[in-house]
Amino acid sequence: MAGNYLELSYTQVAISISLVILNAVISIFLKLGLEKSLVLASFRMIIQLFFLGLILNWVFAQQSLLIVFSLCLLMTLIASHTATSRTKKIYNGIFIDSFISIFIGAWSMSAFMIFFINKANPWYTPSYIIPLIGMVLGNSFSGVAITIDRLTESLQKNKDKIETFLSLGSTSWEAVNDSLKESIRAGILPNINSMMAAGIVNIPGMMTGQVLSGISPFNAAKYQVIIFLLISSGTYLGSIASVLLCYRRIFDINHQFNFHLLTNKK
Repeated sequence: MAGNYLELSYTQVAISISLVILNAVISIFLKLGLEKSLVLASFRMIIQLFFLGLILNWVFAQQSLLIVFSLCLLMTLIASHTATSRTKKIYNGIFIDSFISIFIGAWSMSAFMIFFINKANPWYTPSYIIPLIGMVLGNSFSGVAITIDRLTESLQKNKDKIETFLSLGSTSWEAVNDSLKESIRAGILPNINSMMAAGIVNIPGMMTGQVLSGISPFNAAKYQVIIFLLISSGTYLGSIASVLLCYRRIFDINHQFNFHLLTNKK
């Protein structure tokens, strides 16, 4: 035991790897063809998490604002790249739009938590900021990816309808209003579903981790409530920002629908 939590040994971690082997054997037996993906994904996950643990150990020991800021910025850039890679269609500037949207959603909510709710001392304490922004980023980039993907697909699907509205005198905003709202709903809905199920269908990850580390379940619940609300707001802001930025790219000031800017991924 270390403090109030059970410290795991490498042997215990190795034992858990047997589950991957079992799943791979089942895949081979049933001819599912998933064994290579299972093993590769598990191997990558193990390497990535152990590497992250080593990096964070070093970062936490430094207590440096520059290092914390640089790491958070790097995380945001990676999240933006991942969000862009998940869309079926792309356009010139999609990465910048994703970055701005995710930055607005994740960083604004993290700042709100840091300066108005739980004031750490110093405020840039790595062990506090990095996990916080990581949780909000993880959900914000997913919401942004879904929103942009849904919007670009909708613009392609409704191309003729949009051009008809424009030819009849509608503004570009009026012509795509339904697509914009539908895309925002798609981006935020998974988060709403998660909140609906929290505490009934499942115990959220952060709360589980805090309880396992010895924190009072009720205090852990309070933290989880705040995190859920931050994540929800960050995802909502990011989804709205991504819709507005994408809209600005595809339509010019003369309400011209520049459909040719949307291209399929190669």
